[in-house]
Amino acid sequence: MSETIGHGEAGMPGLPAECPQTRERSISMYLEVFRDMFYSLTNFAEGFCALSSKPKILIIDDDPTHLKIYGLMVNHAGYEALPALADRLGIQLPSRETVHLVLLDYKLNCVKTPLEIAKDIELAYPTAPIVLLSDVWGLPEDIAPFVMDFVRKGEPAKLIATLKRLLPPANP
Repeated sequence: MSETIGHGEAGMPGLPAECPQTRERSISMYLEVFRDMFYSLTNFAEGFCALSSKPKILIIDDDPTHLKIYGLMVNHAGYEALPALADRLGIQLPSRETVHLVLLDYKLNCVKTPLEIAKDIELAYPTAPIVLLSDVWGLPEDIAPFVMDFVRKGEPAKLIATLKRLLPPANP
C-alpha cells in the first residue's frame, strides 16, 4: 500500500509520494484545468471589455498641452483618449491597445516625419483611420494618401463631428 502524504512531494494534496508517474499525470491534469480556467476567464474578460469599452483614439502631438486639451475633448465626447507624445527621440506607439482612430499632428518636432509616422500607424493599426489634426492651412500632399480627413486645430465642433462620422457610437 502506498502512503499518501498530506501535500505530496510536489505540493499537491493527496499525491502518493513514491509514484512519479501518478504524480506527473496529476500535475498535468491540474495544469490542464488551470489552463482551461485561465483561457475561459481571458475570453470572458475580452468579451466583457469589448462590450463595455469605448472606441480608443490615439492622439499624436509634440505638445503636452495639446495632448491634454484634445484628450479632454475626446474623453468628453465619449471616447477614450490615448495620448502619445512625439519628441526628438521619436514616438512610442501603444502595442497592447486596440486603436480605432488616430489624430496626427503634422508639424512635429520629431526625428520622424509625419509621413513616416503615418506609415508606422498604418502598419500598427491597419483598420484605424488617420485624421490629420494640425494648424496647417490645407492638407499637405505628401501625407494625403494616408489620411481619411483633415481638421484644423481650434475647430472642436468639426473635430467631434469627424469622430462621430468615422467611428461607431461611443458607449457611455
